[in-house]
Amino acid sequence: TQEFNAFGGDIDTADREKLAQFLQSAEDDAIVEQQWSSYTRARDAGHLDYVEEARKFDDFYYGDQWEDTVKTTLDAQKRPYHTVNLVLSTVNAVTGEYIRSRQDIAFQPQGKGANQDTAVSLRFLFKQIAINNESEQKEKMVFQDGLIQDRGYFYYYLDFSDNLDGEVRELVLDPTDVILDPGAKEYDPETWSEVFISRWMTPEEIGALYGEEFKDKVDLAAANGTFGHDSLEWEAPNFSGNHYNSEIFFQSTEEDVKRVKRIRVIERQYRRLTRTAFFVDTKAGDMKRVPEGWDKERIKAFAKKMDLAIIWKPERRIRVTITADKILLHDNWSLFNRF
Repeated sequence: TQEFNAFGGDIDTADREKLAQFLQSAEDDAIVEQQWSSYTRARDAGHLDYVEEARKFDDFYYGDQWEDTVKTTLDAQKRPYHTVNLVLSTVNAVTGEYIRSRQDIAFQPQGKGANQDTAVSLRFLFKQIAINNESEQKEKMVFQDGLIQDRGYFYYYLDFSDNLDGEVRELVLDPTDVILDPGAKEYDPETWSEVFISRWMTPEEIGALYGEEFKDKVDLAAANGTFGHDSLEWEAPNFSGNHYNSEIFFQSTEEDVKRVKRIRVIERQYRRLTRTAFFVDTKAGDMKRVPEGWDKERIKAFAKKMDLAIIWKPERRIRVTITADKILLHDNWSLFNRF
């Protein structure tokens, strides 16, 4: 029979069964709708204005400091215009001073159980991570983003591609891709309720990161509607012919069944109140969250072995939800205790 995502041929029973595997549950659909609603609220609460400002600041740094209307008027009058770019020279001078006076991170033993040997080990561990990630160069990039565009962001995550235990990876984000909590009032992310990271990705990139089945879902993104032009970009049909099987997509016109070119992937990190189990040292009062995925027997055995108590209490944990248009790619608790 015809392959399902070959976008051609007649649909048969096998294809219909395959199509059913692409449908999400009602719960997943509700999560996706909430994600898009939260994203648009944050986007429209000042982020689009910031993007325009950031682009203007970039233009000023690179020497494009004349407004288009002014240039058009001067061209029409055959009058010259010239830019003396003091922005670039000033920013570069400040960057050079930053590089010259850059500080190194060191570890000092402090508190119960700390010792010099552990501090030295942490110092070498940090150096190894910094070298692997070329952290000095990336720190300079974030510093310049802050100077030119007002904002700069590091993004840290665990990469399991080369090591099953995971390795620390450091990225520099485009400031215009990061959408802040509309209610944020401080620079410290610990005070934020949520943050968004938005990227345009191809179906192939989504398949490589999240699984081949999601690439197929993205290819069929028109099947159940879309959030619109801010969520999807389409490829035109080949040679102006109708090579698409509209029956597969349940759409009425050729325009509705174009192949997806790029899709906006939205990562939302947000705090949610949940009831969580903690191990408690009854003597010192220290608490540690029970690791995700431990069953009751393992929890009880560990608590008995280490002479710990177990309590349940409310906690504002960080949840990570990732969507591509109306497709849910990921929804689970974060591995980290901060954004």
